[in-house]
Amino acid sequence: MKKKDRGTAVPIIALLPVLLLAALFGCAADERKHSRTLFAMDTHVDITLYHRSVQIAQTAMGEISAEIQRLESILNRHMHGSDLQRINAAAGIGPVQVSKETIFVLERALEF
Repeated sequence: MKKKDRGTAVPIIALLPVLLLAALFGCAADERKHSRTLFAMDTHVDITLYHRSVQIAQTAMGEISAEIQRLESILNRHMHGSDLQRINAAAGIGPVQVSKETIFVLERALEF
């Protein structure tokens, strides 16, 4: 695989909660569109849900946003205290305890 393909693991992980919640909510004729945009993982993320309840949609979008930001906080190599930043800082010095998500992404990266 090309080097540029390595960056696809993080967006795929970030999209999983979005896809799961979208599948739960489905689309019916009386449902309304609810959208939110945020900047995370060095890109604009557009979240769109369809649900008749504004409150439920807003809650779901908040949870999705929080999960994306949580993943960014551990996987962003430039963010102080993130798993990747700590790994880079400890390179050649010693082991670093990381999250299961970081292990997953790094294992997938080795496949490319």
